[in-house]
Amino acid sequence: LNKGAITFNANINNTILLPYHMTAELSFNYRASEQYGYMVVQPNWMLNAGLQKHFMDKKFYLKLNVQDIFFTGYPGATSNYKGYEEHFIAKRETRVGTLTLSYNFGTEKFNSIRRRSGAEEEKSRAGNSGV
Repeated sequence: LNKGAITFNANINNTILLPYHMTAELSFNYRASEQYGYMVVQPNWMLNAGLQKHFMDKKFYLKLNVQDIFFTGYPGATSNYKGYEEHFIAKRETRVGTLTLSYNFGTEKFNSIRRRSGAEEEKSRAGNSGV
């Protein structure tokens, strides 16, 4: 098991402002090969994309998102132990599309409320009593 190796993961996210109150999002995730016990996990990658539009002064948001466009984000590995060798690929449904409609209730301005602790109240009473 003394087969340590360097590995890395990379994530790139981009947001692109488009006309007509729209934004596009593109992300790329890469996971390099890595040693995991007796297994060597194969590298994999995903490309994800989304498109968002807002309506009515940013009260409504409509978003379309597709994850793992090229269906490459599933893991695979090779295991080798004292002459026994095994290869596997776990093909899962990693390609997923979603359509989301959101509504923002309330106002965009948030009034913060100052909370006072018991100690602060005691200090103000002591300060007001002229001591």
